[in-house]
Amino acid sequence: MTQQPFDPHDLGALTLAAEGQAGALETALKDHGWTVWRLEGDGAAGAAGVFDRASRDLPSPFPTRPVNDWTAFTDSLWEAVHVSGSDDCALIWTGVHHLLDGALGDLLDGSNALIGLSRGLNSPAKPATGPKRFRSLLLGRGPNFPELEGLTS
Repeated sequence: MTQQPFDPHDLGALTLAAEGQAGALETALKDHGWTVWRLEGDGAAGAAGVFDRASRDLPSPFPTRPVNDWTAFTDSLWEAVHVSGSDDCALIWTGVHHLLDGALGDLLDGSNALIGLSRGLNSPAKPATGPKRFRSLLLGRGPNFPELEGLTS
């Protein structure tokens, strides 16, 4: 069977993937015209660590308005998506496997918030703003993070 090329439009609101594919994934998304933000999660053992990294890794408003909960995190991402001017945006969050050991609740809360953001952007309350496509790619190491097919290194 022939492997199909990677198409970001086939991604769900939230996708788990192997961390070793981060560079190829970022390149493929950008090659398809997507705006991509990368959140380096290595060393983040819980939500507070993720929020701290967001203030350094993600675009405005994160550096000037640090967040301390998932609602503020997704509100800031919503703002970043709209400021970007792009209809297609993705967050690549690496090091997610660190949250599996002791901060699973934080990971589930964050995942739920990101899925809600994706749905809200896709079906805006004000139709005049138009829908946006936002995808979250949670990358990590181990059996919970499969390799995505169709990516070239």
